[in-house]
Parts: sequence; structure tokens; C-alpha cells
Amino acid sequence: MHKISVKPHQIGLLTLIAIGTILRLWGITEYSYWIDELYSAARAIPEKDFIDVYYWGPEPHPPAHYLLLWAAYNLFGYHEIVGKLISALAGVLCIPAIYYLGKIMFSRSVGVYAAIILTITPSLIYYSQEARPYELMVLFSILSSYLFFLICDKKTTLRVILYICASIFLINLHFFGVWIFAAQIIFVATYILRSYKDDEVIFYFLLFTLIGASYIPLISQMLQAASGGGTWIPDVNVMAYIFECFSAYFGSHNIFRPYQNIEISFTGVLVFVIFIFSYIKMVSDKKVSASVTYISLVFLFIYLVSIVLGIYLSPIFNARNSLAALPFIILIIAWGIHSFEIKKGYGLFFLTALLIFSNLTFYKNFQREDWKSAIKIASDIPSPYDKKNHIYVGAWEHEWLVYKKWLKLDLPIVELKDLQLSSYQDGDQIWVLWATVKPEDLSNNGIDVEPILAKLEEITKLETTRAGLIQYKISK
Repeated sequence: MHKISVKPHQIGLLTLIAIGTILRLWGITEYSYWIDELYSAARAIPEKDFIDVYYWGPEPHPPAHYLLLWAAYNLFGYHEIVGKLISALAGVLCIPAIYYLGKIMFSRSVGVYAAIILTITPSLIYYSQEARPYELMVLFSILSSYLFFLICDKKTTLRVILYICASIFLINLHFFGVWIFAAQIIFVATYILRSYKDDEVIFYFLLFTLIGASYIPLISQMLQAASGGGTWIPDVNVMAYIFECFSAYFGSHNIFRPYQNIEISFTGVLVFVIFIFSYIKMVSDKKVSASVTYISLVFLFIYLVSIVLGIYLSPIFNARNSLAALPFIILIIAWGIHSFEIKKGYGLFFLTALLIFSNLTFYKNFQREDWKSAIKIASDIPSPYDKKNHIYVGAWEHEWLVYKKWLKLDLPIVELKDLQLSSYQDGDQIWVLWATVKPEDLSNNGIDVEPILAKLEEITKLETTRAGLIQYKISK
């Protein structure tokens, strides 16, 4: 009998996967979905057909995540946990994925260090519990890069097929996934094709053309999104955005509050300093010049090209969208810890302790808009009026209907802008359910309810976290 040999680094990787799984599943159903997650769930309702999900309308992201949700809902049922488990699985798979990417780009030790850091990075734990495409974008940024380096080393049919599939999925997950693909194209053009071998040129031309062709059916949607005017994303503060991003990645709980400004954290600044020292040292090391070139191209597109495009079109850069770059930041930090002339264990221990502290601080201060509790409260309020909808929602009716379906509530829901005042008497009372944006602030979000609010007098408020109910009396 052959004796099975398990090497220490394999035991360590399995241990990290186990720890990462616990961190990503812990309390995964504790918090309510927020508006963007509910939008994803509404777009991917299993009763829709493939084409309705594929052509996502005005929402400015490609359709791959919605299609994956739609398939999962059809396979496993339309449940709240399904969307979160997809992201949790992606988050766990990021751990071995970055190990293998670090191994092929640098060394096995760098891969192990990177896996340790990624396992406890606060933002990657958080987005592992959110039914949005960000954790998948991180995973496929790693997988596409890993397979890209594999085929650069040796082209086999299996590697090429896997790379094509991973890259098509990546660029159709999120527009920022395109920047990883763009970095690969420029890397080939500047680093690999310097010899101008005809067969190499033809191979990569056909390869990249095939992947890029997956966007052809989406051209009209892309043009619509690009011409749609401004977005909620604020203009970039050039003096602060790098520190803000690092704070978002490694320590600021405020980054996870949608539509709010980012705060710079001590942890973010400290990790940024470690990153800068590591990057400067890496650039001067000729042994890793190919890896440095690739990573630098990723940073160029995600942190510079996207901001320049945002200046001329509308802002598209923020910390969430830039998460595709985070694995490469982690790799640079891991390489730096491995290469600095100090005991490696001390540097890794210090950073691990810092990130654990950062996680504790984050979850101690964490607050999330509570759509779930608000609609549960609304469902317990009896209607004093027969044949009238007594519960209205400030906006986003389809998102509220998702929770209505999940919670199996018998609750009539109508948007406030559709309130028919003529069907009520002076002095009648109604309840308005809101989340994210209060009724009086809806006009700032392009929803004109001012004429209706002018006829309503506030009586009572019931609030959860960034959500709640308001009781109004109709005053004609």
C-alpha cells in the first residue's frame, strides 16, 4: 500500500480554508438584504426567462451574476440564503485560488502568506455574505490571471478552454472585470509578443477576440448605460481616494454604508504604507519583473483609466468596484513580508493581528439597513379600511415584493407616488414603509412625491436601522 503524504503547506492551506469557511458562514442570515441585493433578487426571479434576465435594462452591470442567481433559484428554490451562499462559496474558493496564483507568480511561500491575509481581510469576509457580484469578481480576477499565466507558460487545450470560460465570466460579471482582461491584452502586447512570432500573434489575437466577442449582444445595453447621465457614485477626491480604498479594504466600517462618504482609517493607512514599501522593493527586483508588469497594468486600468473615464463620462470608480485589484495588493504585501530582511513570522503575525482587530472593530460598529424587520413590522399593522391599500412604500416596490414573497406575507404594497388621495377622506390615516431613503428625501433621488406629501401630516414613526414606517394623516 502506498502511504499518503500530506505536506505542511497543504495542511496549512486546508486549515485556512476551514477558517475562511467559518468566517464567511458565521451569521450569514443575520442581516437583512439591502437595496442592491434586493435588486439582484428581483432581477433574477425564477419565473423569468433567460432573455429577460440576460438583458438587464438600465442597471449598469453585465448579466452574469443575475444569470447565476436565476439558475441557482431555479435549482434550489427562491430563498434568501441562496444568493448569499453563492458569494460565500466564492469567498472560500478565493483562498486556494490566491495561493496558486501567488505560487505561479512568485513562490509557494508568497502564495501561503497571501492566502493567510486574504482569509481575514475584512472586506472579503463582508462581501462573501452579500448577494452581489463583488466576491465573484475577486475570485474570477484571480482565476483568470492564474490561467493566463498558465497558458503563457504552456498552451494546452484544457488550459485555454478554462481561461476562455473564466475570462468571459469575469468580464460579464462586472464592468471592472474588463480591466483585468485589458491588463492581460497589454501584457501580451508589451511583454510576450516582443519577439513577433507569427503563431503567437495569431493565437493571442484569436483568443482575445473570442473573449471580447461575448460583449457583442450587450452593445446596445452598454451604450444605454454609458449615456444614462450621472450615477450615485461621487466624484473622486484625488488626494484621498487611495487611503479611502485601503480603509475600505482593510478596516473602515463606514465604507459598507451605501451612499455615504468613506472615512480614512488607521488600519487602512498603515496597510497602505506596508504596500508601498513592498511595491517599491518589488519593482527593483528583476526576478519578478513579469509579475510586476502584470500587476502594474492591473493597477493602471483599475485606479487610473477608470478615474479618467469617469471624469469625461460620469464617475465609475469607488472602493467596491475596485475590489478586482485587491488580490494583487494582497500578493504584493505577501511578497514584501516574505522578502524584507526581518523574521518573516513577525511581519505576518503583526499584519494578521492588525486585520483581526480590524474585523472586530468593523463588526462592533456595523450597521445595515434593515428592510426585513421593517416589512415584518408593517405586516402586523391591521388596516382600518376595507378594499384599500393601507401600506405604501416610498420607492422600490419590486424590492419590497421580494421580501414579501420570501417572508410569505399577505401584505398589499403600492408605491407612494401611486397613492390615490381621492379614494380617502380627510383625516384618514395611512402607513408608508421606507428603507435607505425617507419619503421626504425621495425627490432628491428622482422620485417626485412632493404633491402627495404636501397633503400628508406625519403622526407616528416606527424605525429599524435605516428603514421603518411612518404614519400619516391625510389633510385635504
